[in-house]
Amino acid sequence: MTIRDPGEPGDAGGLPRVRFLLAHTAAHAFRGENVCTFPFVGPEEIPALDMAASLLCPLPLLRRAVAAVLLDLDEDARNPWSSLSANMVPAVAHRLAVPGWVALRRLADESLLDDEAIYYTLGDQP
Repeated sequence: MTIRDPGEPGDAGGLPRVRFLLAHTAAHAFRGENVCTFPFVGPEEIPALDMAASLLCPLPLLRRAVAAVLLDLDEDARNPWSSLSANMVPAVAHRLAVPGWVALRRLADESLLDDEAIYYTLGDQP
């Protein structure tokens, strides 16, 4: 597989994006797939996205990142129903050097953020 980073040199999102692209490629290779349509979602992309997110944010590292981040957040940001609850996501993403959406997905997958609050935040219906 060929991996192409769509960013510019020196882009602040470069490291998280490249780490994700490598993990995503590894997930495809592990599944024996040699075609990738990311960022377009096809049937082969969902399992590769899940596996890449799990590779980048395994539960023990995710829990440690959350614990460290929570020390710096105020009480409102710790409340999943507060408008400030989303402040945890970029801090966890930065700590783990992953894209914000990967951190959000893993936090929701592991029930470290309230799923209902995430749906409302994203404007979707539960």
